[in-house]
Amino acid sequence: PVMPSVVEQLVKYLAARRVGMFAVVPAQMTIFA
Repeated sequence: PVMPSVVEQLVKYLAARRVGMFAVVPAQMTIFA
C-alpha cells in the first residue's frame, strides 16, 4: 500500500503541524512505525 502510506504520512504530518511541537516526536514515531 504505497499510495495510502503516503497519504497517511501527509495527514499525520499536517496533524502534527496543527497540534504543535508536542506532536512532532510522536508523529515521527508513528510515521516510522
